[in-house]
Amino acid sequence: MHTEKIVRSYQYRVIPNSATKEFLLKCFKDYRRFYNICLYWHNQHHMDYDGYNMFHRLFNYCLKQQETQDFIKTPRCVFQSAFDRLRKASKTHDVKTRKHDDDRKLTFGKRQKEYKIRGKYLYLTGFPRLKLRWSRPLPEGAHIHNVILSKTNNKEFYVSFVISFLSKKDSAPTEKKVGIDMSLQHLCVLSEGIKLDYIHPFEKISEKLAKKQRELQHREKGSKNFQKTKACLSRYHLNAKRMRDDYIEKLTTKLAKEYQMIAIEDLDVKGIAKEYGKGVNDDSFYQIKYRLNEKMIEYGHQLVVIDRYYPSSQICHNCGYRYRETKDIHIREWTCPHCGETHDRDVNAAKNILKEGERIVSY
Repeated sequence: MHTEKIVRSYQYRVIPNSATKEFLLKCFKDYRRFYNICLYWHNQHHMDYDGYNMFHRLFNYCLKQQETQDFIKTPRCVFQSAFDRLRKASKTHDVKTRKHDDDRKLTFGKRQKEYKIRGKYLYLTGFPRLKLRWSRPLPEGAHIHNVILSKTNNKEFYVSFVISFLSKKDSAPTEKKVGIDMSLQHLCVLSEGIKLDYIHPFEKISEKLAKKQRELQHREKGSKNFQKTKACLSRYHLNAKRMRDDYIEKLTTKLAKEYQMIAIEDLDVKGIAKEYGKGVNDDSFYQIKYRLNEKMIEYGHQLVVIDRYYPSSQICHNCGYRYRETKDIHIREWTCPHCGETHDRDVNAAKNILKEGERIVSY
């Protein structure tokens, strides 16, 4: 039995009523305002962020100012989260003023008393109870490290639990192995000959996006119609992202469960996108590799990444002869001059990737 400690983030949708939604929006707004006040004091007075005393001084200063007296109605942990975020950013020199739409994440729950879970509800200190849509249960025995409350452009709220748990999976539930070639004509091709097509969510809504972008250009910035059009654009992008993420999650879960070892090539996605266009970015090759790696670890299986310069498309998997003419990406089928075997370009590449992966593992 294979046991390994795994850190994951489980996200759930918050279903607020009108009063709770208004309260949450105020919390995010006050978070941004306090962040910018702290940043101003740091820049003007060369103030350090060390210690609780500095946070206490700044918070009391804000309560005495006319424009920030309403901070008293917001839970103090919101301002502590902003102060901690700024202190962390100052150490990495990633400090900048937060704009009105750049207030999308609050972190709570580093101490156990800051949150409680009872049934469908989450209780955060100083907040009204938050009803969550529990799309899946938390893993048994999971330890919650912190709770992150986030907001989308469409004013939807989500709660993410950063947890760690012990994954107990059989280290050898299957002996199946597969090589995966990332193709331009298909999403990926398996060494078994299976070709998986991609849904291209942004390509499907490209005309709607272009139309709304043109509308936005003719709207007066800051007007109600401008905000409506901008919100509509955000919904299009969010729906496309959800379609893509859902497809990738289902695909990578299926592959991780089914195969003991997977070999995949390390692609230069930026270089490919420059040559073959934005459709490559829509394929999300990096996200597929990243999620596949996480799930292979979780199931106790092995992911082998092949060097990007390995000529998988040029080598005959039957006899090992290297046919350099296949550097031309437009050649989809070719016959080996040495053994006479006819190859599908992508399937042959996937078989070579599998062979190279097996060689690396056995080395």
